Amino acid sequence: MQQIVALDAALNRGFLARGDIADFTFTEPHRRQWLMDMVDARAESLLETILRVALVERGFEVRPQVRIASAGRVDLVVSGKVVVQTDGSEHHSSPAQVIEDKRRDRVCVVAGYRVLRFSYADVMFHLDEVVEQITAALAY
Repeated sequence: MQQIVALDAALNRGFLARGDIADFTFTEPHRRQWLMDMVDARAESLLETILRVALVERGFEVRPQVRIASAGRVDLVVSGKVVVQTDGSEHHSSPAQVIEDKRRDRVCVVAGYRVLRFSYADVMFHLDEVVEQITAALAY
């Protein structure tokens, strides 16, 4: 997982082009292909990458950094129904940020999405539970 997180970050910052992965000489061909299939330059955090990969590996369609009118960009949209926000403490801890997050959540709900927010600890230490909760939200 560390390799895909690093590659997403490098792609996002323009340090690496997606095609460069094909030239990795110390990576097994099947792993290289998996990396090329899974990397996404739109990822803006390790939490997004980890959760996106877990969901894609379980067969979900996941779009990162989707713009929703009046809400702005959201971290992930899963199967066109669920907005998933991964909240690191750096950007989601001040009272003003919490108020803005709630406003954005309401806009997404009014637009027809279910909204789930997960913390660093949720994604890093309880990933299977997070995926189960997203799966349950998609079921209704």
